[in-house]
Amino acid sequence: MEKYEYRGETYYYKNGKWLDSHFIAAPLNIVPDLNRLIVGNDDYKMMSAAELMKIIDGSKGSGNLLLAGRALEDALDKANTAEVKAILPRFTSYLRKQGNPKKAIDLCREYCDKYGRDVYSNALFTSIAAAYADTADYVTAKKFADRAFAFSGGKGSGELSSVYARIHAALGTEFEEDE
Repeated sequence: MEKYEYRGETYYYKNGKWLDSHFIAAPLNIVPDLNRLIVGNDDYKMMSAAELMKIIDGSKGSGNLLLAGRALEDALDKANTAEVKAILPRFTSYLRKQGNPKKAIDLCREYCDKYGRDVYSNALFTSIAAAYADTADYVTAKKFADRAFAFSGGKGSGELSSVYARIHAALGTEFEEDE
């Protein structure tokens, strides 16, 4: 748990959540200002991509998406190939949650073009399948869902099942014929 001072009050940052001095969730209206305390400190600037991943996972889990987005950008800039593989599905998921499925698709395309198969994963293809479904391109969504299923060794996740359900609802009998 990290301790910060803001406007004469003490706040703690723990597992992606901001707490006041009584260990109660900090008011939402000051969370962006508190996030700047983390991003602006020297420790944050010196963090590796792996260390930033801890901030990302905690922030996303607690709904602190602004901090998660900033940490995702910074982590991706610092990441090696293996770290890109771990960060990319999180970033595309984040972009979808922010209402930017097209940006998620573009980001995936950019990094897959740059790194190739080294960054492919079940999680990435599931996220991109969902992004295509978000844009109502269900044919391409199915192609990526099928790739995710193949990468999972035939053991799709709950998220992948949800994507398939969306595709099936949109395509109906067409979907069944293609299987």
